[in-house]
Amino acid sequence: MEYDFITDKPVRVAVHPLVSNRLAIGFMDGSIVFYTFDSLSASIEFVASKKLKKAVREISFSNDGVQLFAVSENRALCVYDVEANKRIRCIQKSHDSKVNSLLVLPASSTKGQQVATGDESGEIKMWDLRVKEPVINCYNDQEDVINDFNIAENALLAASSDGTLGAYDFRKRKIMMRSESMHCELLSLAVTPNYCYVGNGDGYLEVFKTKEYGNLLERIKTDHSLGIDCLQILRQGVLLTGSNESKRLRITHLNPHKNMGAIGVHVGGVQQLSVTSDKTWLISVGWLQSTVKFWCLSDILTKIPILRSHDIACKRIKKSSYFFHDLVNDAQFSTMQEEKLACLACASKESLNICPRCGRAYCSVKCYRCTMHQKCSESFYRECVEREIRFQKGSHQQQLITFEQFMDEQRTENMKEISVKGCSEQEILDSDDENEDYLEKVQSECLSEYQSAEERELDRQLTVLGIGVDNDSLLSSLTDEEQKSFTLFYERLLEEELGLGRSVFTKKK
Repeated sequence: MEYDFITDKPVRVAVHPLVSNRLAIGFMDGSIVFYTFDSLSASIEFVASKKLKKAVREISFSNDGVQLFAVSENRALCVYDVEANKRIRCIQKSHDSKVNSLLVLPASSTKGQQVATGDESGEIKMWDLRVKEPVINCYNDQEDVINDFNIAENALLAASSDGTLGAYDFRKRKIMMRSESMHCELLSLAVTPNYCYVGNGDGYLEVFKTKEYGNLLERIKTDHSLGIDCLQILRQGVLLTGSNESKRLRITHLNPHKNMGAIGVHVGGVQQLSVTSDKTWLISVGWLQSTVKFWCLSDILTKIPILRSHDIACKRIKKSSYFFHDLVNDAQFSTMQEEKLACLACASKESLNICPRCGRAYCSVKCYRCTMHQKCSESFYRECVEREIRFQKGSHQQQLITFEQFMDEQRTENMKEISVKGCSEQEILDSDDENEDYLEKVQSECLSEYQSAEERELDRQLTVLGIGVDNDSLLSSLTDEEQKSFTLFYERLLEEELGLGRSVFTKKK
């Protein structure tokens, strides 16, 4: 259902917190009109109206729906009695700059704060319009336009054009935290129990964890390349985004994050999104055109599938490009798909790897080395160490020999030199030593190539397991007890290979 006001340009809509079919619309000429809408006849009915001197900037009902708060372009902050249709109070110059944002605070706020306002210079004020001195508190921690407000537990969140997200404790009346400056302006806010989503001017959603607003948790790219001007949570895990520069309303699924496409078109762009109190209707306000559009929320949500991280992880493990697919036979891999494997240690079902020895799943190096997988992990590390020691080149000294053996070798070499000198040059050239050297060279190259292939395979397996190929990384990946066992094993092996336990002098008979 779409309603065109033709000459009157609507700028903001406020939905009644208790009556689902009642709303108020603020216009560019300063008019505030109360309506009721009928979904069956696809029409809206005029109830009452009031008029401000300048254009409406923002309007909002009180928590009980009895009053309506409004701010205008001339910096006025006014409150109206909805039933009596009369103005209760109006602050003519509420800010030094033009007011851009307004939010009704929850009833749990202390000191009677009713509303919070933010202006174009970054100033934020909290008000109680029932008392003589209405300003309860004032903040000047942000430096540019306050574009949007929202509530997260006892914190008032403010998105500013200076690229920062401010969090203000409205109970203790002090600033909690101000985020690092983002790469562009922040335009809109949406809050869930665990996360805060902020739309920026580049079309990204900046994600902050609740109570941790110092720096962003992650960034989600949307299809609004020219900025996200309004956000609305439709249900758990479903976020609706709109932009002044785009006519399409787009859905982003949260946790897991996925752009689900457009739900429809509002020609001329969208500047505000609201949901009625009974979660039945979605209302969008046009940017370039004088239109307000009503969307049936149930029709939209039935078309959006419910995605879970578990489902996506299970689908990912079934892909033919699975990394360890070539290391596990087809029957074993089919069993893994059917059983939806979990980590053998922590039972996690995300980011799984498969042990090529036993076929069991693990999610990290720590789980790979757990006691339940000790047989495979210890044998793997032992083989790695043995190969490293066996095939390393020139890293150790030659094996020690006895003094008598050394003297015999020296005597043999001297005799060879004498015999070579006694031979003629023709005999040397006619000998078969050249062919023997060639065969030895070929044999040496083959052995070297084989050893290199073995080393590359070892490096690949270590890299797959997330372990470095250098000695320090291998040693650091072991526990303290494993390091002690390895040290004893290495010393014993080195002693046997190099003969460190033998004397260079033969024992007397």
